Amino acid sequence: MSEISRILDQMDRAFSGDAWHGPSLWCLLEGIPAEDASRHSVRGAHSIWELVNHVAAWNVIVARRLAGESPEVTSEMDWPPVWEASEVTWKRSLEHLTESHRRVRMAAEGLRDDQLDDKLSAKGESAYVTLHGLIQHDLYHAGQIAILKKKRCGALRQRRCEQPRIIPLREAFTKRRHHRPRSRHRSRLRRQSPSRLSCCAATKPSRCLPARTCS
Repeated sequence: MSEISRILDQMDRAFSGDAWHGPSLWCLLEGIPAEDASRHSVRGAHSIWELVNHVAAWNVIVARRLAGESPEVTSEMDWPPVWEASEVTWKRSLEHLTESHRRVRMAAEGLRDDQLDDKLSAKGESAYVTLHGLIQHDLYHAGQIAILKKKRCGALRQRRCEQPRIIPLREAFTKRRHHRPRSRHRSRLRRQSPSRLSCCAATKPSRCLPARTCS
């Protein structure tokens, strides 16, 4: 296997494949709605959406460098802002992330092993260092997304704990009946007129009692 093939394999594993460390970047993004992606769960930190745009931006920058260009990386190019938070624009950002990965992968695939030592930037970074740096970059921000996603799930669990769960009145009375002795008067009535009691139970309007519980 050539060195380029090994690098491509690591790129694929980090982005959407079977990564050694755990879930890949794309796996972490599955199931996240636009509202949660745009939320700043940690004060002073970027949102998941901003991280996605940042990763996609550097895929494009590296692809351009591999093609022989020397793009000037501005702050807006480095961290593209989220102008509109909607499901449509979130889907576009995810599509752009996928397309940018495909673009940089194709650029890397076109290299030969003897070109990996070629300098790509004014800093003197080679193609080899740049491609491995891009893989590390994906994994670094994937870890941030994993933390933000975990914090989001914790907040949802906390929200469910704080919301009262509605249980039927009959279920509530059934639970209470098991915890206190049956009164003699009630037992006597049940023995005397079971049909009347069952009729009353059947015609009693259904109500609900709130009970705080954590599911």
